[in-house]
Amino acid sequence: MTVLRRAILDHLARHDGPLSVPALQEVLLGDGLTPNKTSLYRQLESLHSGGEVQEVLLDNSGVYYEVSASHHHHALCKLCATAICIAHAVAEKGVKHLEGIARKSGFAATDHHMVLYGICKSCQAK
Repeated sequence: MTVLRRAILDHLARHDGPLSVPALQEVLLGDGLTPNKTSLYRQLESLHSGGEVQEVLLDNSGVYYEVSASHHHHALCKLCATAICIAHAVAEKGVKHLEGIARKSGFAATDHHMVLYGICKSCQAK
């Protein structure tokens, strides 16, 4: 495994939520690694194809990446774009209820993803 690939996986595993490519580039720079965007995207694509990393769409600004994990949802800061993971059984039960309502209208949901938008703790303190 390359140094860059190991660093990507390590950062994604340690982070509390998914990271965008610019955010991942920034933390890699802090490690003294200077991958160009093309190399970084290739590594992420390979990790995604191998099932080690999953892509997360949180807004229209681009794809975020995180280590593949069990199903969960996210919260995204509208100011700094920091994302966190949210896993809660009650929320999932509510989504299943909404899927049932959709099913009664003839809609067969195949997947879902919920994103809460707001302001993170760090941005609130500014």
